[in-house]
This record gives sequence, C-alpha cells and structure tokens, in this order.
Amino acid sequence: MSTPDTDPEKTPWLEVHSWCGKAAIGFALLATVWAFLKLRERTDLTFGALALTVLLILEAYLGGLIVDEGKDVMAAVHVPLAMALMGLAVWLPLRARKR
Repeated sequence: MSTPDTDPEKTPWLEVHSWCGKAAIGFALLATVWAFLKLRERTDLTFGALALTVLLILEAYLGGLIVDEGKDVMAAVHVPLAMALMGLAVWLPLRARKR
C-alpha cells in the first residue's frame, strides 16, 4: 500500500507534467493543421508536424499507463520517446528555415 507521500495521484508535479503534455499536444495539433493548410508544398514539415502530434499522443498514452495502470515498465519506452520528441521538436523549426 502506498503512502500519501509516494502515491502518484497525490504528487502535484505529475499533474503539472500531465497538463504540459496536453498543452504540447494542442500546440502540435495546431501546427499540424497550419502545415497542412499553409505549407502543403513542404511535405517534410507537414509530415514532421503530423509525426510530432501522433507521437505526443502515444507519449501521453504511455504516461497514463504508468500513472493510472501502474505499468512502471512503460517508463522504459516513455523516457526515450520523450528524448526523440525533443529532437523532433528542435528539428522541425530548424528545417522550416530552409527554403
């Protein structure tokens, strides 16, 4: 049985982490829509934005499995995927600078 100090649902930083993930998904979705509407000829950016959105949703799902279902083993995928997402999030604006 977990104590209130170690209960993941009682940890405020997990709630902050969750809300920041939801905000990231929202912004990625907006960027994807923008890319498909305004940057249709830049397939690298449109598919990159789409990949970012889909992978962020997968990341949030894995995080939910960790916290809600207690599947801590998913952290072995959640953390490396987060690093790959950060790389993609840096690559997209750098790629957008190229004509």
